[in-house]
Amino acid sequence: MRVRSGPPAPRVHVRLCSITQAMDVAATVRSEQLPVSVKLVLEVSHRSWVINSRAAQRRQPLHETHAELLVTHLASETDFQGDPPQKSIPAPLAVCTARSGGLQAAHVNPEHAALCGAHECSRKEGRAEDNMAKTRTIYLQLDKVLEEVFVLGTELVMDIYHVAPPGAKSFSLSASVDVTCWVSTPFRSAANDARGRVAVGTQVHAQVLTPSQEVGDKKMSVTFYGEKADVALAKARVYLTAIGLSLDVDSDRDGIVEQNHPNKATWKWGPNGHGAILLVNCDKERDSTPKPDNEDRYLQGAAGNLFALAGYLGNPHCLRSLRCWLQKELTGYDHRVINELTGDDRCVTNELTGDDHRVTELTGDNHCVTNELMGDDRYAAACDHPPTDLQDMSPMLVRTRGPAKLPPGYSLQLHSLESQHAGVFYVPGERPIDPTEHCATVAKRYLSKVIGTESHSLGPGKSSYLFEYPGRGGEVNLFVEGLSFPDGDFNGFVHFHLSLLQSILPLWVRLFCDAIVLFSRFCQGKQSTPIFTDSVVFRVAPWIMTPNTQPALEVFMSRVDSNAVFIKQMTTLAHLAGCTPIEIQVKMDVWMQDEMEFGYCECPTKVIPVVFDSPRDRELKAVPILLTGKDFGYVTRKTRRGEWVNSLDSFGNLEVSPPVIVRGKKYPLGRIIIGSAFPGERAGRKMARAVREFLFAQQVQAPVELYSDWLSVGHVDEFMSFVPAPDRKGFRLLLASPNACLRLLKELHQQGHGQRRLFESCPDVVSSLERKMKIQDILDDINITTENNNVQRCIDWNRDVLKRELGLEEADIIDLPVLFFLNESKAEAYFPDVVNMVVLNKELAIPKPFGPIIDEQCALETSVCSLLEPLGLRCSFVDDLLSHHVKKGEVHCGSNTRRAHFAAMHWWDVGPVRPRPPRAHGVGTVPARAPAVLTESFAAYVFAFLLCFVALSRCLCFFGCTAHCWARCLRRFLGTSSVSRELPKKPNVYVC
Repeated sequence: MRVRSGPPAPRVHVRLCSITQAMDVAATVRSEQLPVSVKLVLEVSHRSWVINSRAAQRRQPLHETHAELLVTHLASETDFQGDPPQKSIPAPLAVCTARSGGLQAAHVNPEHAALCGAHECSRKEGRAEDNMAKTRTIYLQLDKVLEEVFVLGTELVMDIYHVAPPGAKSFSLSASVDVTCWVSTPFRSAANDARGRVAVGTQVHAQVLTPSQEVGDKKMSVTFYGEKADVALAKARVYLTAIGLSLDVDSDRDGIVEQNHPNKATWKWGPNGHGAILLVNCDKERDSTPKPDNEDRYLQGAAGNLFALAGYLGNPHCLRSLRCWLQKELTGYDHRVINELTGDDRCVTNELTGDDHRVTELTGDNHCVTNELMGDDRYAAACDHPPTDLQDMSPMLVRTRGPAKLPPGYSLQLHSLESQHAGVFYVPGERPIDPTEHCATVAKRYLSKVIGTESHSLGPGKSSYLFEYPGRGGEVNLFVEGLSFPDGDFNGFVHFHLSLLQSILPLWVRLFCDAIVLFSRFCQGKQSTPIFTDSVVFRVAPWIMTPNTQPALEVFMSRVDSNAVFIKQMTTLAHLAGCTPIEIQVKMDVWMQDEMEFGYCECPTKVIPVVFDSPRDRELKAVPILLTGKDFGYVTRKTRRGEWVNSLDSFGNLEVSPPVIVRGKKYPLGRIIIGSAFPGERAGRKMARAVREFLFAQQVQAPVELYSDWLSVGHVDEFMSFVPAPDRKGFRLLLASPNACLRLLKELHQQGHGQRRLFESCPDVVSSLERKMKIQDILDDINITTENNNVQRCIDWNRDVLKRELGLEEADIIDLPVLFFLNESKAEAYFPDVVNMVVLNKELAIPKPFGPIIDEQCALETSVCSLLEPLGLRCSFVDDLLSHHVKKGEVHCGSNTRRAHFAAMHWWDVGPVRPRPPRAHGVGTVPARAPAVLTESFAAYVFAFLLCFVALSRCLCFFGCTAHCWARCLRRFLGTSSVSRELPKKPNVYVC
């Protein structure tokens, strides 16, 4: 702080009776162009106020400076009787700013302090400023200079009483122009008292409004006085380095990182919500890597895939191979890449010759390094591109304002308690490329700076990261990648904290820290305390399924030797629907739906499809991994130790409904539907716990659990499906209905078609006589009708659950004719299950049921078409009898469809939709009577229990007889009366 020489600043004491007169006095001060500080004492209605006005310490008119008027409440004369109370009274009541346009007064609130700068802006917005609570207490040192770093928006508190020298009675303050100070004291001061009294509870508060240009340029001092007011006992100086510091993310979800967003530390759902979003980086930038990007700790796709290490491309034909270094070969007049490998004198660009092959000229498709070696998309201009992996990450910026460097002993630290779920990359900012700079120089610069820092700065095993203060408005570019989806042990929220650390360093270390950079970094974080912390929060984007009402994009099928007809028909339908058919050659495994489920993840700037790999690991287990690539993600969940993979873990047992509204509660992304055992039954099959916890943790498609264990395979797609509709809720629920099938057969019998057989159109492919029964024989068979009545009860129980959990009515449900039979107490489709269809936009790929032929038409096909074609859908029947049906599956089980995401609805606008806790792995209440299929299973359990009881009884008899025989032998051998007395003398009732 510069000290003016000459006479002391004049002080004017004026008694006024209103704030209006105080404003007039201020105007007079401005008109008189006083260059020094002016103190005004205002007394209004027995209350004392002190107005401090500071002008710049140079001769210029006051109206051209930024002077600040601080009104301090000293208390009413009638407030105290006797000794002053110990309770501290809020000191600042208003801050007035005098500018060239006149004096502007802030609202005077007698109960709250009004601060300037950012706090004044927040007051206008009608919100509470979190930084109001960010206060820091420092302790003054007499006759010494205390150097501190001050973060804009915070407040310094200095205790006066405990640091005052012995005999000190009063004190005075002086500070730089843009340092605002005020005193909080518990006692009453006289109106003409220009100094503060040293007493218990007296504190000095300070704030800085603008960042520092140099270290320690914001200064303030406290001078203590004794009984003699003109004799200073001691003086404490504080040199402040004011910096602006914030950790910023895209909190308003518009794709732009705002500066110091007020709600960046909280997360709120809904259209008016806030909070940053984080994608799980589960794709693969390079096909050569065996794992998704979130399972490694490295930055993939560095510099547009042009960084020249042989391992990046898997061959020695790279810009920087073992035989050719960029900085050596790409110089001179030739600028060849690798003459020894290419066999010619091909330059970096064929069209350019001479010695001016600059980086800025190496742009466009015609300036490829060499197509034969690097591929069509490896251009020399990619040296200036950021790593492509960064496009899958969320930016996070550390913004600063202030001097070029901080005093020794200060450092910045980024830390997080959820670092195992998110990784942070620190990418140094690069200067623009010089047009005269050679490509080799640019590549060398990137190789040394980007590849050298491509591992996680913060991530698993690294919960904190120290980095340098950028200085003078600099920014630190951080990129955050999600490493794991929300799950049972992870709610999806990741918090990051940026702390300004103050280290306790010896004096000699302070002197040499600037010269010894390595030692300075070693000292960072050692015995450090955080003096300021800024926080942000991310929410990891959930995995979202797509229902049948979304447009179909791709259809995946397994090609084996026996399904050529199926592949041909499905390919034709895919082309009609505008989809892309994709065939995958395998040997035996045709159940594409059971292996994986397609979904997507979304953030404000990007949407990527993500395939969910099921715990079912059979021949198709490599397909989801092979699909993973650039902007195509992968996620999986495996069964836990001690848990076996069963049929319900396959993803034919995983479906999702279209958007629904249930009792006023909106589910704009639909609800996940999974099959499980009957509620309360412990012996039944259930989906793996890891998969269930994953689905429930996503929180945007609240799962519904149905009873599907009554089926032999146990998948929900065997008895239900959804198709789009032009009216009502926009879709229809299709349910398999044995009753509808039996009614249809009865109608055909009444029409005189009782002698017609099932599977009449394929006599050579069905050898079982039972499958080729006549309509009359089916209706007369008591076992068939009884079994299907029991199956209908199971479907009706699920029907009630779906109506309740999806908000459906009877008009929203269509019953399709399907007949079942029981195989070892589990139901299987008698003929191809028409509900197990594939919805390709308006095209329906339905299993061909091979029903009785009436008037040269399949009666079952005619019935299905009459129910679905009025909805504007086109029904096509696919022959899957030998390829899928005889193996207990149908068309939907043997294919998989990737669909478009919800473009008009974002998951963060939905809000968490948590389902009611399932009751014993079921949804809703348990009916008073279980479905009949379960009753038959219960009878089997009772019979098995009786067998076990009989076997156990015989074992007990055997062991009892053996024990009795041994007792008799022992008694005879000993021949003592004591032993005979110990054994009961009863007749032998055991029979060996």
